[in-house]
Amino acid sequence: MAQTIRMDFYKILSIVFIIAIIVQRAWEMFLKKPPHKNGEIYYGWTLIILIITYNIVILCAIAEIFFVERTVKLDIRITGLSLLIIAFIIRNWSIATLGNFHSTNIEIKEGHSLIRRGPYKYLRHPYYLSVMIEVASIPLTVQSIYTFYLVFIIYIPCVLMRVYLEEQVLQRTFGEEYEDYKSKVRAFIPLRPLKEERCS
Repeated sequence: MAQTIRMDFYKILSIVFIIAIIVQRAWEMFLKKPPHKNGEIYYGWTLIILIITYNIVILCAIAEIFFVERTVKLDIRITGLSLLIIAFIIRNWSIATLGNFHSTNIEIKEGHSLIRRGPYKYLRHPYYLSVMIEVASIPLTVQSIYTFYLVFIIYIPCVLMRVYLEEQVLQRTFGEEYEDYKSKVRAFIPLRPLKEERCS
């Protein structure tokens, strides 16, 4: 009886956690109103694919909470929550650094410049790295292990495809400037910071 009550408590807590994540993401994407610069959107369909695969991950995580019985393992849940916090910090640092140039689309805005400061001094795509960590951390936090594996099958490949397409746009837009940046800064592994004099 006590074990059943404990499991029900963790199920409720997991659902509340997922709802909080959904609300936060919806607010960030659709309700938050940052200053906007008009720009040209490329490969708009990639955002739709990312939204669809994100929702598939969320729905699978919820289904697993209800239909797969597991012993509660706090080490897995704490690992997931820790990764989520790290992802949240990196994502918001990236958004703050991009400022008006941040977009949920692949978008080149009026007066767009290549950002090479903040987290972009260490990685070319800190925002996308944070999103991949975040989505992988959600099923870990609620201990939906099958869904955690699913993230690597359906979501992360879609993010990597979008990164590839975005790099093509950046290369066409900034030319040699982007080539120079690309040669000095890795996409996802922060091996060394860009020298301060090269940052903008």
